[in-house]
Amino acid sequence: MQLLFSREDALDKNMLSRLSTSSVLEREATGVGFYCTLKFAQPLDDMPELLARDFSFNHPAFRYGGAFHCFFLERDIVELEAVAFGGRQWPSDLALTDFAEMIDNN
Repeated sequence: MQLLFSREDALDKNMLSRLSTSSVLEREATGVGFYCTLKFAQPLDDMPELLARDFSFNHPAFRYGGAFHCFFLERDIVELEAVAFGGRQWPSDLALTDFAEMIDNN
């Protein structure tokens, strides 16, 4: 979540402040990633204008990179998804510091 919400705007601060009191409603490994549904103890002040946030990344464990997605379902429920591009299995232990934003230079 820190990678998806690192812009320091109001939504990012709102999201990160609710992490510690969120609960996991569902989590499923997909082989090439995972998805997870979170419920916040305190709803977001407002629903964001855009109902999704994406972060494409490079990582030493993923030759083709990957992406994190966050979908805003309700003011108090979000779904997170992670996927490795190219079908690479998702390792169980990854360091946050090894992720770098994938920049499209085209």
